[in-house]
Amino acid sequence: MKHLCVMTTVHQPNDQRIIKEIETIEKLGLKITFIAPEGKCPLESVEHIGLKVPSNRLKRIMYSIRKIHKVASAVDADIYHFHDPELIPTAVKLKKGGKKIVYDVHENNPAAILNKEWLPSISRKAISRIFEKFEDRSAKLFDGIVVVTEDQEKHFSSLSQTIVMPNYRKRAVTQSSCFAERDPKSRVRFVYAGSISRMTCIEEIINASLILWKENKDFDVHIAGPVVDSKLKRVLEQVPEPIKYRGLLDRNEAEEMVKNSDVGLLLYSKEDKNALQCSPNKLFEYLSLGKPIIASDNAYWRQILDQRDSSLYVNDPSDPEEIAEKMNLMIETGLRRRKSLGSLELGRIFSWESIESRLTNLYNFLL
Repeated sequence: MKHLCVMTTVHQPNDQRIIKEIETIEKLGLKITFIAPEGKCPLESVEHIGLKVPSNRLKRIMYSIRKIHKVASAVDADIYHFHDPELIPTAVKLKKGGKKIVYDVHENNPAAILNKEWLPSISRKAISRIFEKFEDRSAKLFDGIVVVTEDQEKHFSSLSQTIVMPNYRKRAVTQSSCFAERDPKSRVRFVYAGSISRMTCIEEIINASLILWKENKDFDVHIAGPVVDSKLKRVLEQVPEPIKYRGLLDRNEAEEMVKNSDVGLLLYSKEDKNALQCSPNKLFEYLSLGKPIIASDNAYWRQILDQRDSSLYVNDPSDPEEIAEKMNLMIETGLRRRKSLGSLELGRIFSWESIESRLTNLYNFLL
């Protein structure tokens, strides 16, 4: 029996993308070992090796370089599938030891570096360029690359065999919480569930909400997720009505929050170049649960959302007035109902089941 080792030091052992991929690959009859931070892995059939990963970023990176190679080598798998750019040095060593390597690229890493507020702004461009060269040179050594968008595929396909696996949701995920189950007379609830930073326009959403609140609109806004910026966290902890910051929720709690809402918010700053080539989990979570969306006017997202009447777009996410205008339109019941049905249909079209053969084909090739 062939043996696969899946590796991450950044993502939790219940990470949606990683779990979906493991479940798909399991169908091929491989033995699977999952090296990930300590926590509960939802897959009983998989051997989970829990790591005590430091929370400090620099310490975590150094830990990844030193510790993970020792643990991974001891597993002695045939194929190693890793999910974090900081594990590239480990993957290169394993490749030189005769192992097959699959690199799972969750985002445009060089662009993401430009948004890292913990890095000195003066050095981000240089670090981004250096990392891009390092990533490309390493990718040529690997046996397969898994990316989330077609733009990434265009970049990596000249370096190694590449497949696109967007963050689509499984059809089995309940779609019962669409507009029809919400009381049309209840307060309209907007929701944002995901990582929170200056780039996700949370302050602009707050200011837009306060504009509408002063106009006596009947709505509220629920926000949940990890906060990158300490200043932003203080702002969220002090937000007035109609905004509620729910803190860091586990996956089930966050999904329940989205189910019990009316409209999903998905706004990214135009400064965020990574957003131009990303496949956010929350986009497909909103769709799978039949939530109409207020989104940044992003060309990649529009390729999906414009296939049905599902969304309203904000051209300038830095403008609270424009966000408030779109929120006000969504408060209108007929519009929400129509776009909710469009979102629900898109959630059925863009499902994990529609693309998982790409992953099994890659693994059949490697085996």
